[in-house]
Amino acid sequence: MCDRKREQLDRFKEAAREVEADTSDDALDLIMGELDMKKKPEAHHASDCATHNAPALPAGKCDCGL
Repeated sequence: MCDRKREQLDRFKEAAREVEADTSDDALDLIMGELDMKKKPEAHHASDCATHNAPALPAGKCDCGL
């Protein structure tokens, strides 16, 4: 989970505790899943990655660090 998402999750948990909401892991997983915050974003190669060289050049191995 990236730092931004982790910070959002921590603030959410703190707010939930302040209003005495259910802060069990199951409840938080359900809520965070509905908010789509815990799902890992799909990774994509950079537009200038060698995997996208075709058809002008042969497609190569990834050079964008993915």
